[in-house]
Amino acid sequence: MRTRSHHTANAFDNLERGLLTFAIATFPLYIFPSGGLQPSHFFFLLVAGISIYRHGPLRQIWVELMAILAVYILIVELASGAYPNELQHLANPAFFLFNFLLMTGSYRVISRYGASTLNTGVAVAISIALGGAILGGFSLQGGGQIDRGVGFFNNPNQLGYFSVCITSLSTLIYINNSVSFFRLMILLSLSLFLSVISLSKAAMLANFLTIFFAARPLGRWGTKQTIWAASPALLLGLGLWISQSGAFDHYHFVERLANMGSENDSSAAERGYFAFLQGGIISQIFGLGSVETYKIVGHEVHSTLAVIWNTYGLVGFLIFVPILVIWGRTSYKSFGPIATLALVGPPLLYGLTHNGTRFSILWFLVSATMALAHREARRRKSKMPALAVDVENAPNRRRIYRRKRSPI
Repeated sequence: MRTRSHHTANAFDNLERGLLTFAIATFPLYIFPSGGLQPSHFFFLLVAGISIYRHGPLRQIWVELMAILAVYILIVELASGAYPNELQHLANPAFFLFNFLLMTGSYRVISRYGASTLNTGVAVAISIALGGAILGGFSLQGGGQIDRGVGFFNNPNQLGYFSVCITSLSTLIYINNSVSFFRLMILLSLSLFLSVISLSKAAMLANFLTIFFAARPLGRWGTKQTIWAASPALLLGLGLWISQSGAFDHYHFVERLANMGSENDSSAAERGYFAFLQGGIISQIFGLGSVETYKIVGHEVHSTLAVIWNTYGLVGFLIFVPILVIWGRTSYKSFGPIATLALVGPPLLYGLTHNGTRFSILWFLVSATMALAHREARRRKSKMPALAVDVENAPNRRRIYRRKRSPI
């Protein structure tokens, strides 16, 4: 009986790992309209269902806050008139409920098996996104109509945000000693290319930020570290010098970055930052709701933080922000400041100009970071060799072990 139970447990373990790999790999496959369940979401729901069936709900405050937020959003949407005439807005609490389930399932699998669980899924996801962009077409330079890369997504901004989060996930795998530095640079270069063909300004800047921190030389401060710190200014100066020769003329991504401050959609007002000023004190505390926000702005608020503040008020904001604070603080304690800037900084930078709350890969990144950070904390507490939990998947083992915390 015990042997049968053991075999059943192993079967469930393998099933969870396999489903999670498929979930990550199919992130870039959008078959249905935006807002609906995509192939990866079905895999995540299966992982969550198995996890809750085997172990019950995950008792951690950052996950529980997501569930509380989903309930609160449902109340606000109902109170603000989403039912019965604006039922599409009731999808918003469903998004947060789904992300609660996603975080519950993925945290448990990654916490148990480590960063090696992510390797195949991340590599396949980048390959699928790149293949989709090539099949769909894009334009890097030339006059006339600009074709932004979309891939298998429904719009180019989704491709851009995917590139940002997959860059942070690749860095997370490297920090936890599961890929070599060389392979990391390949993954980051491909992700940067995806952001360039998407022509998403925020995605390009966020990817540059990650690559900058990931390329930090190891060891104490010296000549290499000084060159690294000065590299952004050096590269900017070199780029400006080369541009004088016309080498960058008609490159669409250069034009997008150069016009970043002058385009109408770049203003905070156009993105809906100040919609809450149109409401009274009650609306500012409890939120306008999606129905009223759409009437004021004309579209959803294009900001990860501002969409919560405007739509769900101070109360919703105070439920939401602690999730991000816990994410950043936990990463800092386990991986250090530079690694945290590479993991947490890019998605939040992108979120200044785009609503990332519905994009499930963001919450998967949060969950994966928390799982591996807690795993590292347990390793330190038990005084095991550095990152020994993943030693069988450690091609860059000697490089990383030179530092006590993380390689970047």
